[in-house]
Formats: sequence, structure tokens, C-alpha cells
Amino acid sequence: MTLYGYARVSTKGQNLTSQTDALLKAGVAKTNIYQEKMSGVKAIRERQSLDHLLQTAKAGDTIMVHRLDRLGRSLSDLIKIITDLKAQGVHFVSLSENIDTRTAIGELFFHIAGAFAQYERSLIQERVKAGMQARKAEGVEMGPKKKLTEEQATAALKLLESGMHVRDVGGVFGVSYKTIQRSIDRISPQNNL
Repeated sequence: MTLYGYARVSTKGQNLTSQTDALLKAGVAKTNIYQEKMSGVKAIRERQSLDHLLQTAKAGDTIMVHRLDRLGRSLSDLIKIITDLKAQGVHFVSLSENIDTRTAIGELFFHIAGAFAQYERSLIQERVKAGMQARKAEGVEMGPKKKLTEEQATAALKLLESGMHVRDVGGVFGVSYKTIQRSIDRISPQNNL
């Protein structure tokens, strides 16, 4: 059961000393402190020290940070990292916030934080749906942009009716057979190619 530390600052000009001192004082061996000078908004795979630490820690080990925001900048990132650690049997401690997943209260904190993260995702989904409904009510067409305009689809239909092969019609407009079919279905659903 190894105790690891992670210290991070956002820019090269910042100093890691206060974080590493706090981790050393908490019992982390100097050789087990992973340090990084990189923004917390970067993906985990881009933060090489953190990525290496997450791969190194094994079941029963503990990862410690001076402050929670050193591990990640958003609640969803923190929840994902802590959930992944828990699945591997790795504990997490944040010194400043007194969060320790080795204790019942620490576990409770992350369950509550996870519930808030889920609530936030649900609110975002509701806002997106409401926005889409409002745009539809205004007459804005939702979804991907049509590859053929209504005029082009009408012209494609006329070419097909004149006997031109569907592949050749697709070539004229620079689209696939399926795009021709969808476009014609949109303007004249009774036609079958």
C-alpha cells in the first residue's frame, strides 16, 4: 500500500514547492510525488505525469493532492478520475478539503458530488432540448445541413425521370446514391429509386 502525491501548477513560472511540502508533511515519500506544470483543463492523456501516476497506482494505494483543483478543473473530470480510481481499488485524499475516500464521510462526499454532476448534466440536456424546440417553433430546420437544396433535388428527380442512371445523377451533383434518394424522398416521398 503506497502513498503517492500529485502536484500541479498551470504555468511554467509558478512554483510547486507549497504543494510538495504539504505532501511530504502528510507522509508522501519524495520519490512518490508526481509533478506537472500544465493547465488542469488539458485531457488526462496530455498530462503525462498524472496519466503515469494513474497507471502506476494499484489496489490499496492512495493518491494524495494538496487541493482538489490540482487534480482536475471541472467537477465532471474529478468525478471521472475518482470513480476510475475507486474501480481500481485506489484511494484518494485531498488535504485542503479534508476529503479522504478511505473514510465513510469521504465516500459520502463523492456520492453527493456525483449526484450534483448528474444533476448538472440533466440541466444541460433540458436546456438543449428547450433551445431546439424554440428554434423549431421559429421555423429553423434542425439537424445536419442538407447536401442538396430543394431545387437541386427537383433537378435530380427530373434527370432520373428522363432516364439517367442514379449513379450518373449522383455524379452530376457530387453526392452518393443515398443522398439522391433522401433528397428526392424529402420533396416527393412517393418516388422509389
